[in-house]
Amino acid sequence: MLNKEYLQEWVEGRSRDLRVGVCICFFAGLGSLFLITMGGALLEPVMAKVAVTAYIVLLTLFTFIWNDGAIGDIAASRGDLDKDVLASGVGKSFNGQPFGFYRGFAAFIAFGIGITQILLLFS
Repeated sequence: MLNKEYLQEWVEGRSRDLRVGVCICFFAGLGSLFLITMGGALLEPVMAKVAVTAYIVLLTLFTFIWNDGAIGDIAASRGDLDKDVLASGVGKSFNGQPFGFYRGFAAFIAFGIGITQILLLFS
């Protein structure tokens, strides 16, 4: 069991990591979408499409790994809650969160964005 202060700092830190990862991936995804939709002649060479495809694939994997790791660590912290915290309303709510669903939904979003961008690039 971890003390409450350390556990709270841990969850806050990983939550901050999750928010930063989402922001990075959101703006990088917007950048690649802008390049695909406005690139025009820049994306005519095959190697340009290969480079953008590699960027999208790596960004998708980065997003998936970053988000999955942060959500997984936050979920794992449930096992370190002491009895007083678990008995509180916040502890009960936190312990009942569907972190498996959150991880699956985050993966669905990351891969959905990546796949649709690649489809758009080659259409």
